[in-house]
Amino acid sequence: MIFQAESFGNVRIAYFGTSSEAHAIDKPVYKVQIHPPGSKFASNGLPLTRLFYRNDDGGPGFSKDSYLQFDPPADGEYIVRIRDVRGEGSPLHAYRLTIREPRPDFRLSVNPKNPNVPAGGVIPLTVTAFRMDDFDGPIDVTLEGLPAGFHATKASVGKGQVFGTVLLSADAKVTEALQFQVRGRARAGNREMSHLANPDDHMKLASTMPLPDVLMTAETSEVELEPGGTAEVTVTVSGSVITAVECQCRC
Repeated sequence: MIFQAESFGNVRIAYFGTSSEAHAIDKPVYKVQIHPPGSKFASNGLPLTRLFYRNDDGGPGFSKDSYLQFDPPADGEYIVRIRDVRGEGSPLHAYRLTIREPRPDFRLSVNPKNPNVPAGGVIPLTVTAFRMDDFDGPIDVTLEGLPAGFHATKASVGKGQVFGTVLLSADAKVTEALQFQVRGRARAGNREMSHLANPDDHMKLASTMPLPDVLMTAETSEVELEPGGTAEVTVTVSGSVITAVECQCRC
């Protein structure tokens, strides 16, 4: 079995607010169903695992700090337990605990951060959204500060999605690298949110480069596929040696 772990910023994302663990080779893999506390089950030979919340790293956006989401099942008093996972805690160790209500929000990153756009051509910029505190609304993405000669389309990171694509193009007359900013806007209830992608990186530069010898253009702009289905995409190839070739690609 081959599987790919979901990640953000090269940090693995775990389910249910717990810490991720390595899965050893030849260890059984089960399809999991989550049930509320107090559920009763008939014995059917499958393992039952009680999920105790445990978190020794907060995952993407929290560095080495722990982070835990807790929805109290009823009004009452609850105890927060903090311990050193290495067993090195002592009265000399200092811990800081913050308890707050959820505040849905997001952060953005863009790749590539320093795009080279073919003069007279276009390239895609991938915008990745890190969603916090269960925010799943759409995020509108625009490029700001583009000088004359550069053009960009608007984009949106759809509801519950993490990726969006902006198309950046440049006129042939642009000759120097210039700064730009990628901004995302969204709403959470009555609160408006606005964030720049990679806000700490002040060296996001867009520059131009000569057109390549061979250009490929997809004439089919939208493809819809059902599981197990096929679709045809028309691609035109042109260049200094190849005048024009039309090919049919089946996927």
